[in-house]
Amino acid sequence: MPLGGQATHPFLKDYGRRVGLEENKVRETTITTAQILALHSTAITVVPDPGTGKVIVVEGCLVFYDYNSAAYAAIAGGDDLSLNFESDASGSQLMSMETTGFLDQTSDQTRWFNANVTNVTCQASEPVAVKLLGAITTGDSPLRIRVYYRIVDLAPPTGV
Repeated sequence: MPLGGQATHPFLKDYGRRVGLEENKVRETTITTAQILALHSTAITVVPDPGTGKVIVVEGCLVFYDYNSAAYAAIAGGDDLSLNFESDASGSQLMSMETTGFLDQTSDQTRWFNANVTNVTCQASEPVAVKLLGAITTGDSPLRIRVYYRIVDLAPPTGV
């Protein structure tokens, strides 16, 4: 029996499975200095393709800037770190984070960012990638990105 001695209501038993929700997942990726300097033109996959008929739902992201010896330069407002579906040409962001006051710092930094609250079109069978919305220069510090997400089956729910 769950905490408090109350049995699970029959409707709620297996609800997540019936509506296509899987358990929370976590994926960690380290982005090297060379990759960061090219991140404006070359996105890096942070969550792989979920499989046919499934979509990745990003809950949030923890980013750790592991300062080495030189901060990144040429960072301007709007040069955001952005998570997108990898082939999404529309530019709709799953989430974004301002890099001013983050990648230009001379000490370790940690940031949490939440999914955007606006509607985003589901991209079935698409990996999630990180990119920079503006080019930056110099710097020598890696990023460690931890993405919290779920995989959702796009088939209509049954038995609800």
